[in-house]
Amino acid sequence: MHIRTFLYSIILCGLCLLVGCAHSKIQLYDGEKLPTAEQATLITDSKDVTIAWIDDKNITTFQQLMNNKWDAEVFLKPGKYEIDTKFWNGPTFKQHINSHYLFKLEALPGHTYQIKHRVVDKSAKLWIMDLTTSEQVGKILASENEPITENDAILKQSIYFKFSPPINEQWIVIYRNNYQTTLAKKGNKLDETYGINIMLFELPSLESKENFFEYVKADREKDKDSKRFNTIKDDMNYYQEFDDFCVGYHSAAEDKEAKKRSTNKKIMILEMVGYVCRHPKNKNIGVTFDFSHRYYKGNEDESLALRAKELFKNLEL
Repeated sequence: MHIRTFLYSIILCGLCLLVGCAHSKIQLYDGEKLPTAEQATLITDSKDVTIAWIDDKNITTFQQLMNNKWDAEVFLKPGKYEIDTKFWNGPTFKQHINSHYLFKLEALPGHTYQIKHRVVDKSAKLWIMDLTTSEQVGKILASENEPITENDAILKQSIYFKFSPPINEQWIVIYRNNYQTTLAKKGNKLDETYGINIMLFELPSLESKENFFEYVKADREKDKDSKRFNTIKDDMNYYQEFDDFCVGYHSAAEDKEAKKRSTNKKIMILEMVGYVCRHPKNKNIGVTFDFSHRYYKGNEDESLALRAKELFKNLEL
């Protein structure tokens, strides 16, 4: 940064600290400002909640540039919008939280919408409230680091599947969109983690369960990373308790690049029990569901296969 620009920024920051800077007002449409009754207003409930993008327009305020805190009102014409927002409490906290959401909102004239938040352990729950009607509105299109709460009895942002996640088990949504949902939680032992992953993929035309089995087998072989993983076991069988073609699998491999919280240099094991099935309502869509456990040797979870089967039953296609 040029020294003059740097000094100017310092002076502006000092003035803000001394006299206070009013929050910004951002008009997201061209022309003269509309009457309040003809436009929608979008705000947040905290300076830690940032509206980053609305559709393809970057929303950046002076305060955010200066101190990474967001403080503004955004004025919109009535209509449908995609709103990219995040919660970040900054580096001053010992364990900072970074959660990211993409919402779809239909903004109505004369209504004020507030993006609200609630911190849950090491993640943040974000949602949109219509302050005019006191109702929760909008839809989550995608999210990262989203906690699972009692209000999330069903994760149903996808038009292809619904999933009832485990409640009160400290699961968080690592990522979800219309085609994938990934959940994770810590285990009870050092560096131990559990994961649930649901993913859709395109399927060719397959006429028999035998053809489907061979297709899945070949596809799984292609996905193996021999540099990172040393396969210990990889069993596949037909899964009969499903309305269409379905294969169950149980694999285990040494993970030479496992991410850890500790400095333990021992190799961890990634064990996975899952299912690959053809969508019963769309024969050109496949779905993968797996329940995984990453642990050190000797800390196996004997109930992994049973738990995977129970969780798979919570998936509605």
